[in-house]
Amino acid sequence: MTDRDLTTLLRELDAELEKHHELDDKTRALVTDVRADLDRVLATSEPDDSFRERLGLALAEFERDHPTLVEATQRVINQLANLGV
Repeated sequence: MTDRDLTTLLRELDAELEKHHELDDKTRALVTDVRADLDRVLATSEPDDSFRERLGLALAEFERDHPTLVEATQRVINQLANLGV
């Protein structure tokens, strides 16, 4: 996969995050943080280690109640690992 593929995955994750309006306050705050990180990464095309860590934390939170978010988040985490981030 290429950086272009990562951008596509980030946009897909952002779209999934946008769809979920039934979230509790804690999860909504997490989604807001993840979306802000996504915006930053999309603007700079430079994800860092802390972004990957925060995605991992979000993944753990989403696993319980939001399987589509889990799938999209996991694809981004896997791509970051493939790129060495």
